[in-house]
Amino acid sequence: MTSAHLFTTAAHLFTTAAHWFTTAAHWFTTAAHLFTIAVHWFTIAAHWFTIAAHWFTIAANWFTTAANWFTTAANWFTTAANWFTTAAHLFTTAIADYGGVEGDTNYIAVMKGDVVRLIKKDKEWFTVEKDGHIGKVPKGILVQK
Repeated sequence: MTSAHLFTTAAHLFTTAAHWFTTAAHWFTTAAHLFTIAVHWFTIAAHWFTIAAHWFTIAANWFTTAANWFTTAANWFTTAANWFTTAAHLFTTAIADYGGVEGDTNYIAVMKGDVVRLIKKDKEWFTVEKDGHIGKVPKGILVQK
């Protein structure tokens, strides 16, 4: 074998190796491109999920606002109910006649069935208002409804 033949064979072997390395470089480049494409798709998906998350956050805020409105309305109705309940408890009905104390305006006469507005409760007396007049009535004469 001549030295020219040896150099030609070596040149062919190096050329073949260079082709293999070039082919491998192409495969790695192709893989890198595929990974880059995958990263782009995942980035796009992440953007869509971020947009969806923003929309869900906005919707959640709307529902929270609506819930707050309904809570406020419920509080208004509760307050109104309390006012009506309080107003109802402010009135009492006479279950018997009471003539008051003659000559003493601190006491007021009531007839059975009269509805009077309760002003104050004491141990034995209720202070009430009837027809614009204020006076005391014994506790046993009135019943709260």
